[in-house]
Amino acid sequence: MLGDPGQPIAILVVEDDLTFQQVVAFGLNSYGYSVVTADNGAVAMELAAGRKFDLIITDLLMPVMDGLDFAARLKNEPLTRGIPVVLMSGRKLDARLDEDNVFAAMLTKPFTLEELTGLVERVIGGAKAA
Repeated sequence: MLGDPGQPIAILVVEDDLTFQQVVAFGLNSYGYSVVTADNGAVAMELAAGRKFDLIITDLLMPVMDGLDFAARLKNEPLTRGIPVVLMSGRKLDARLDEDNVFAAMLTKPFTLEELTGLVERVIGGAKAA
């Protein structure tokens, strides 16, 4: 079961472009999701270790720790391995990028809010934000 009963679904958005990070967070918040942001994978690892997230959405190319390394580390940690991770990138993404099966889905920028929220709902099994 995702989230705690009566609590909104918690999503961690990891994106180094602060404007894009804020747009994604604002859009998800407007749909009732609880959103926390980080600007690289290293900061996101600290956040994921200290709080339960139902979903993580990460950019691919970031300083300090990129999205691929971040997702692989999440899958190696007992506390975070079950969290679905969605990869987003301005580069055209292909399935070879995920040969280790660390991503639940991939999303190419630019995307609409409807595409993002539709993907979030599919990945989390159709659960609705509280």
